[in-house]
Amino acid sequence: MPVLLGRLVYVLKDFAPYLGLLLFSFLIFAGTIYLVYKAKDKKTFHKVFLGLGFSILVFILIFSSFEAYFRYVYDKTDTLGFLKVNEKWMQRHVVYTNYKQYFFRTKPFNFEKPADTIRIGVMGDSLAFGAGIKDPANRFSDLLEKKLNAAGYKVQVINFAIPGYDTYGEIQTYNGVKDLHFDILVWEYFLNDIEDAGGQKTAGTAILERGSQRAKVLEAMSNFSYFLDYVYWRFTSAHQKAVNELGQVDLDSYRNSSKSERHFQDMTSFLSQLKGDHVTAVTVIFPYFALIGPNYPAYDIHQNLDKFFADSGVSTVDLIGDLKNKNARSLWASNFDPHPNEYVHRLAADRLFEKIVPIIQAIQGGKSS
Repeated sequence: MPVLLGRLVYVLKDFAPYLGLLLFSFLIFAGTIYLVYKAKDKKTFHKVFLGLGFSILVFILIFSSFEAYFRYVYDKTDTLGFLKVNEKWMQRHVVYTNYKQYFFRTKPFNFEKPADTIRIGVMGDSLAFGAGIKDPANRFSDLLEKKLNAAGYKVQVINFAIPGYDTYGEIQTYNGVKDLHFDILVWEYFLNDIEDAGGQKTAGTAILERGSQRAKVLEAMSNFSYFLDYVYWRFTSAHQKAVNELGQVDLDSYRNSSKSERHFQDMTSFLSQLKGDHVTAVTVIFPYFALIGPNYPAYDIHQNLDKFFADSGVSTVDLIGDLKNKNARSLWASNFDPHPNEYVHRLAADRLFEKIVPIIQAIQGGKSS
C-alpha cells in the first residue's frame, strides 16, 4: 500500500501540468456551455464557439493520453540516449551496486571472495551492462553464472561494465576493481572499442553532440513533452543519421593504421597485465548490430580481432558467425536501439559457457594438485 501510494503521488506530481491543462480546458468548455445555454438568442457563432471549445477539449484529452502513454507505459530504450523515454527506462529497470567510487549494474557482493568459488569479472560497455534488457537476469553475464552453477561449478559473476566506455576506459575500471581478485575476466568487445584509444577524445563525441542539437523551439517542445520528443525523433532522420555516422567513424578507425596499431598495443599491454594478475581472459566479440546484413562491412575487422586474440592465447567467442545470416532487427532490443536483445544474450552465454568450463576445470585441477 505505501508503494502504491508513493507511485500515485509521483504520477500526480509528474503529470501535474497536463492535469492542470485538462482541468482548465474542461472548465472553459463548461463555462462555454453555460454561456451558450443562458444566451437568449442562440446564433450561429454560439454553435461555432461551442464546437471550437469541444474540439480543444478533445484535442487536449487525446494529447494528454499520448503523453501519459509515453511517460508511464512505453518501455523501450534508445541506443544514443537522445529520447526522453530512455530516462524513464533507466529509472524503471536499472539498480546499481556501489563499490568504491563506482556504480555497477550487478548483484550486491562482498569484497571477500566466497570460499572455493571461482570469481568471474565481466568488463565491457553498454552491451555487457544490458542496455535494452529490462531484467538483468537475462543478460549474458547473469545467464552464464546461472548456467555454470547449475552445472555444478561454484562461481560468482561480477559485472562491472559501464555504458559508453571503450577499451581505454574499461581497462581503467578494471584497475580500480582488480582487488576483487578475479580468476577469470570475460572481456566483452564491441566494434567501437577502438575509440578513445590511448585516452584521446573521439570523433564519435562530436557526432553525438551534433546529432542531439535541435532548434530552440523544438528543444523546448521536447523538454515539455515525452510524446512530442518521441514524435520528433521518430519522424526525422537525425537519429538514424547519427547511428550511421557513428558506424562509419568506428569502422574507419580500425582501418586507420596508426590508430589501430596503438589500440592493439594497448590490448597487448592489458593482456600482459592480466597474466601478471593471474587472471585468465576470455573474449566475446559482438558484431555491429546496426550494420548486420548481406553486405556486412566489418568482416575484415572481425578477422583481425580473432587473429589477435588467438595469437595472444585468449579463448574467444566471435558472435558474427552465429548472427551473420539473421535479420538485423530481430536481434535489436527495440526499434530505436540496436543493442542486442535477450536472444543474443542467451547465445553469448551459451558460447561463453563452452569456453569457460575447461578453464574452470584447469583452475580447480591446479588448486587440487
